[in-house]
Amino acid sequence: MSKRGDHKNKGRAKNIKPTNALNNNNNGDEKGNPTSPLVSAPITPQTSASPNESQTGKAGDVPHEGLLEQYTKSLRDWTGGLVFVGLITVAVLSLQWWTFEKTDETNRAGLRPYISGVGLSADIDRFPGYWALKATLENSGGTPPTQLRYVIRSSADFSLDPEEIFQRPSETDAFFEPTIAPKGQIHVEAGMPTVAFFDSKKQWYVSGAIHYRDQFSGSAEHISKFCFAIVKTNVTRPGYDPCPYWNCVDEKACTNDRARYDKAVRDGEIRPTKKSADAPDIPVGTAIPSAIGMVIKALP
Repeated sequence: MSKRGDHKNKGRAKNIKPTNALNNNNNGDEKGNPTSPLVSAPITPQTSASPNESQTGKAGDVPHEGLLEQYTKSLRDWTGGLVFVGLITVAVLSLQWWTFEKTDETNRAGLRPYISGVGLSADIDRFPGYWALKATLENSGGTPPTQLRYVIRSSADFSLDPEEIFQRPSETDAFFEPTIAPKGQIHVEAGMPTVAFFDSKKQWYVSGAIHYRDQFSGSAEHISKFCFAIVKTNVTRPGYDPCPYWNCVDEKACTNDRARYDKAVRDGEIRPTKKSADAPDIPVGTAIPSAIGMVIKALP
């Protein structure tokens, strides 16, 4: 019988009895499903989330703290760059404006008029016994002056500050108001002292102050001064020398002149005997210019 049984079972796989307690039907439920906690539940496949969804979550959620910090840093860098560019722009514009102002000042300085007294001339044949003196005024600038006005004093007294004469003229001081072309000269009557006056080797002084403006808007008034001492060099021809003071072509030089003059007065080198408002001592028979014509001091 064993052989028959072996013959019947030949070719069939032998059943292996489960030895694992997990396969024991006694540990399963009514349907035979295992209920042991050691058996893991079925794993549900999960799809990988995109980087944006993993960091920011769903659409409409608040940005992640790291992304907000990165955005703030970028905004700060952009703002700093804009501020830097703005500062550079302001600096460049300021430099351009400063250059423009300096260029404009340079152009004005080169084109503005410069009026000054440059010398004297004498006509010795016009009137016998007199020297008809004329002051030569020159415009060395590039434009004509405006509001030109100047005063001339012709006297045997040493000249006071011509500006004082301009502010407080006497009846023998002459005012003139013509203009002077660029690079041009004019000759203004400056008196006719007698030739006999110079026989004693005394000096005669012709001085003046000039006020004018240039043609540029907003320009300040310019002041220049001149002073010449006339001496008799020989019988027929007078000569002249610039005075030690009052020959200046701008306000700075005239201020320095006044400082030197005041020091000389304090040191006793100059002893002014007359006030600027007083009429100068005019020798008898001398003709001087006046606003209404020539005034001649007659014999007593």
